[in-house]
Amino acid sequence: MSVARYLVTEKTANCIGVLDIAQAMPGVKANGVVSVLPISQQEWEAGKRMEEENFYLIRLFGLKGKQEAS
Repeated sequence: MSVARYLVTEKTANCIGVLDIAQAMPGVKANGVVSVLPISQQEWEAGKRMEEENFYLIRLFGLKGKQEAS
């Protein structure tokens, strides 16, 4: 399964730095990052809306939140 994630970084961030951030995110497997691309504000906003509706991410963060609460 492939799930696009949308990140905000400093303008000075390079692809390697963003790759490091993405690889450390919950649910990302080894070699799980396929690409790192700069996007517009509109693309980011649309992507964040898609993330909020993604069943895999909802489940990942829902379960993670329950585990942290116990």
